[in-house]
Amino acid sequence: MATDNPTRLRRAAAVAGISLLALVGCAGESVDSTITIATVDGKPGFRPDEITVHKNDEVDLTVTNVTDKTHGFRIEGYGITRLSDPTAPPERVKFSASRGGTFRIMCQLHEKHQTGTLIVL
Repeated sequence: MATDNPTRLRRAAAVAGISLLALVGCAGESVDSTITIATVDGKPGFRPDEITVHKNDEVDLTVTNVTDKTHGFRIEGYGITRLSDPTAPPERVKFSASRGGTFRIMCQLHEKHQTGTLIVL
């Protein structure tokens, strides 16, 4: 879902550029991060598209949608599924990174074009 609105693209890129507030430390630490659903360079997706945490970290994500369409947000393997409406305020998603491994982050509404990765060390 590309957009021809250069202002929206610049805004999405700016938000994506400043949105990662990761406080990644030792295992069992608190990790705060912002995930932005954005269209940048004509491709919708998650920014950042990869988040790395440690096993047993308490993860607090803020999911923000800056596109003009509703998108999904799912972390496979963690039972997290949300819808993100661009007119709604950002949504916080909190969970404990209790299982190690690599987990797909995806839009369950548009699987083919929106993916990311959660890496739990």
